[in-house]
Amino acid sequence: MTHRYQLLDPQGQNLLIPKEGEATDVAEFEVTRLQALLSQWLRMENVVAFLAAGCSISQGGLAIGGLERSTLQFLQSSYDSQGNGPLRDFVQSRLDNPGHITFEQWLSYISNIAYLSSVSDQPVEKVVWNGGIELSGEQLATLLEDLSKTIFAFCSLKLPERIEGASGHHAFLGKMVARDPTLGRLKVFTLNYDTLIEQALDHLGIQYADGFVGQVERRFDPSCYGLDIYYPGEVSEGRVRRYDKFVQLYKLHGSIHWGETDGNMKAIHPALEPFVAWRQKLTGDQAAQQEAIGELSGLFTHINNQMGILPTANKYVQTLDLPYSHLFRAFQQTLQQPQTFVVVAGYGFGDDHVNRIIEDALINPSLIMLVINPSSRQDIVERIKKYQRAGARIYLLTGPDNYNGNPKHKPATFDDFAINILPNVSWMDDWARLKRMESTLKRDRIQGMTAVEENKDEAEHE
Repeated sequence: MTHRYQLLDPQGQNLLIPKEGEATDVAEFEVTRLQALLSQWLRMENVVAFLAAGCSISQGGLAIGGLERSTLQFLQSSYDSQGNGPLRDFVQSRLDNPGHITFEQWLSYISNIAYLSSVSDQPVEKVVWNGGIELSGEQLATLLEDLSKTIFAFCSLKLPERIEGASGHHAFLGKMVARDPTLGRLKVFTLNYDTLIEQALDHLGIQYADGFVGQVERRFDPSCYGLDIYYPGEVSEGRVRRYDKFVQLYKLHGSIHWGETDGNMKAIHPALEPFVAWRQKLTGDQAAQQEAIGELSGLFTHINNQMGILPTANKYVQTLDLPYSHLFRAFQQTLQQPQTFVVVAGYGFGDDHVNRIIEDALINPSLIMLVINPSSRQDIVERIKKYQRAGARIYLLTGPDNYNGNPKHKPATFDDFAINILPNVSWMDDWARLKRMESTLKRDRIQGMTAVEENKDEAEHE
């Protein structure tokens, strides 16, 4: 029998292995069993989604390793073309010999030494990096700004409005929000800087609270998480009903559309199309790549705010400040609530300060957690086993160890879980049909306008 999925329970048993005579079609049995369990868990009072970098990969996002390579390779080429030897050599040394220091730790050292260099009367005369490289405080500040801009550009992802079916983000949010509206609201926590979740919510017409209030100037106000949306029923009845399509969104590490102005965090969504076009040039020929090097700074002409947190090891310290302190406190409190079901997707357990919150939640006796990971990485499996030994009801959904099929259809990815495993809801099909109709009408209108212009041109020539 060929198994597409494994669902490891706290006893280490695969719950998707049918008993003798229980099923003839293993693939159908696995999905049916998964959907039955999910239907049960989704009826719990509180449902939480915790999404990380792996959820964005299918839309062009990068995991932390890929983000580091792409960022440093671009900056190395940029400094080389500028003739900035010190910064080029410094970035090149990181590419050539990363050692045992993670990207976050490396960025932390840069951030700390840049701050130290800016303080007057500090006792450190100079800092010499590996390879004998010396950088001034001004050079380090330039490097940090360039790192911020480059990471911003690589995280500026654009989610297409899918016509032939939904993307993983559309399917996940559309299905997860289709719960009984009398139960607790869906809470989505994410570590990602990109705005793919917000774009999918907008496409689906789902209202959401993201911590910001206002229309002209959206500023952070955590009190908005305590609000809800209702609409009146029959006037004669004098009753109101709860609006069903509503989500609470928490971006734990900030977002590309967040900016700090005069000590206040505000949200302004920049146009993403220029950054998408910029990344496409990086995949072109050498001339296109050189053009992209010279264009990056110009893309930030209208972005004057201090951008979101760099992925440094200082995140734990930075998250003690508003708005991050409130977001992490909400994450911790949510996981401690009774009757809570948590879906973890795209997360490799690489953030210690996040892991501490998850591990603290294991004392919650009614917590159920489903970790979705396409590969049964030994470190993740061992971590889940440790959590399971603590008495927590943690389940790991993964694919077969020997999978060698199409990477786009790899089992237990975020997209696979959202599209193929989560129980379907009828309004998602209606939404897809509506989008196809809109596309057809738009195409016909454009063709009609083109035909009118052509007839007009022919008449003028006659």
